[in-house]
Amino acid sequence: MLLKEYLKEYNSYHILIEDELDILIIYHLLTKRNANIMLKVGWQEKVGDKSSYTRMDRVYVDVLLKPLATYLSHNLKSIRITGQVLRSSYTDLIGKKLGGDINVNDTIWIITDVDLSTFFSKRRERVGLGILILDITGYLVASISDHIHILLEKYIPYSDIQGSGLSEDIEEIRYLLSKMRRKGAYILGGFNTGVKFLVKKFAKYVDKVVYGDFNPDLSGILSLLKSKEIKELPNKYVKIVHLYDEVINKDRFKKVVYGYDEVDKGVRYGMVYEIIVLKSLILEKPDLIELIYNAYENCINIEIVELDDSIGRYISSLGGIIGFKY
Repeated sequence: MLLKEYLKEYNSYHILIEDELDILIIYHLLTKRNANIMLKVGWQEKVGDKSSYTRMDRVYVDVLLKPLATYLSHNLKSIRITGQVLRSSYTDLIGKKLGGDINVNDTIWIITDVDLSTFFSKRRERVGLGILILDITGYLVASISDHIHILLEKYIPYSDIQGSGLSEDIEEIRYLLSKMRRKGAYILGGFNTGVKFLVKKFAKYVDKVVYGDFNPDLSGILSLLKSKEIKELPNKYVKIVHLYDEVINKDRFKKVVYGYDEVDKGVRYGMVYEIIVLKSLILEKPDLIELIYNAYENCINIEIVELDDSIGRYISSLGGIIGFKY
């Protein structure tokens, strides 16, 4: 089956990216990880006898990617995406990690359970918003209505990302945001440790943080963990029924990575996991608190739950922690 025929069986959208707003919408979809995307990737292939190649041919292949990491350019004209190949006419690529760029004026396919037709309709009405957008190692403040007007932009070298030189910037940002507060001020951020640091610096000056799967209530839960007041955790914090349906079945056992060491390695090396931790296990092993907190610091989702007995016993038999590797 051709890839485009495969796409037609799903909620897929053939999109011409025309402006920065489209770039932001796609970026937000990808950082929330609820969309797959089709990109054209290319490489040079040697043609001819191995001892004397006659020429280099450029080969292009359409691939369906599950996003693993997404980076927004400072000028809002492109998105750099790294992902795992789910489907391709070139079968050798399936399962491998590839990177590519999405640019303004590109035509792409997106598969998502969200109806994108209203987002990408040029007839839609948009409410003007003052938005603070955080990038990989920098930020910009922009006014967004039918177009994006950048008010302030700064690139921060990674070596300076935790420096003290942001105080003057923060004052200027506070002034700009105060003028836009009646329209609403937001942070839009991606998955990156540098971004995480900037979010902490600026979050208290805005109305809302839109940050991948960022859950503001989670920080309160983790503060409880940090202060070791674990018994105050609610018995059921998050419903994870859909997670059970997708992961805990015989067909996908081999894709489940579990155990303290594996999760610790994932946190330290920046791998993307979803982690389930039994509250009872936290009570038994207080050293898990630091691991959980570090995972949150590295932009990894944490759900702290009290599971029903059968699934609880199953997870306990695996060491109490399951890391779901994307």
